[in-house]
Amino acid sequence: MKIDNSRVWTNVNVYDNCSTKEFLHVASILQSTFDIEFTMKMNDLDSIYWDFVFNGQMLCLHYNVYVGVSFFPASLNDASVSENQSVLDLYKKLETILQ
Repeated sequence: MKIDNSRVWTNVNVYDNCSTKEFLHVASILQSTFDIEFTMKMNDLDSIYWDFVFNGQMLCLHYNVYVGVSFFPASLNDASVSENQSVLDLYKKLETILQ
């Protein structure tokens, strides 16, 4: 996993160049370990976007055929400090599980 905070929002790339299997694995961990419910699911030809609330902040679990699995604030360019902090908090918790 690696953190990219070169934009307004913080992005955590969980897996590079992977299949939907890894995406579903991360989604399963979020549901079972953190009791997360996905509030909106949008799937298209080469990407998946599933929004969820973590620490009171709306985040997005993302999969793309070319990029892999990542998560970031759902508000992207309008991300607040607390949304970006929630991404980092989730990163810290997932890091120990996915190693």
